[in-house]
Amino acid sequence: MMEILTITAIQLKGSLVFLLGLGGLYTTVRALITGIVTLPEIDTTRASIELEANRLVSQLRGLALASVLLFIAAVWLYFAGPIAGIDADMLKARKAVLTSAQVYSLIALVMIAIILAFIELRATVLRTRLGKLSTAK
Repeated sequence: MMEILTITAIQLKGSLVFLLGLGGLYTTVRALITGIVTLPEIDTTRASIELEANRLVSQLRGLALASVLLFIAAVWLYFAGPIAGIDADMLKARKAVLTSAQVYSLIALVMIAIILAFIELRATVLRTRLGKLSTAK
């Protein structure tokens, strides 16, 4: 496990992986926020449809807020947390090892990425349901 985390740390400190990693997280967060802004109008006289639409919109807003907070945590971990102190060249040369704080930060960063992927999947399902509700009469 330590070897996998060391390789992950070396890859994370590369500039291209950094751009792809945090850039991908940013793109996911931006898509969630954009999805909130572009939600379809629900024009119905049925209270049950309106209530369900409001529930779905509330869930989408909660997911968007959670994704923003997770993205901020990922940026903090990368720039101000223990990950910032990782020297990829020293790790490659086997002249340094990851500290326990760096290991936990790497695990947290990987978990944030996984959680954001699941948030995006859930938001897609909710937007699909909301789209179906917008056509219901």
